[in-house]
Amino acid sequence: MVYLEALYFGTPIITTQSGGASLLIKEGETGYIRQLGDVSEWCETAEIVVEKQIQVDEMREKERKIIRERFLWSKLAPFFLEVYNELLSRQ
Repeated sequence: MVYLEALYFGTPIITTQSGGASLLIKEGETGYIRQLGDVSEWCETAEIVVEKQIQVDEMREKERKIIRERFLWSKLAPFFLEVYNELLSRQ
């Protein structure tokens, strides 16, 4: 949920390969996945986020687009109902 919330608010994500990060984060487009414990890599990535505002603004828009297209309740609810009804029909 943390990744979805960050995407919703257009927050640049810097994380490790955990909690399904690779399902939502596309390197350099919707965030950054870094190795745990690699301090220099994390610092470099943080500098990119701070210094390259234009890229970050583009990233924010891509993040918000993912949320709008795939993760709003208005998009998810019909899918959940379809799966639910399919499961009911199997009984």
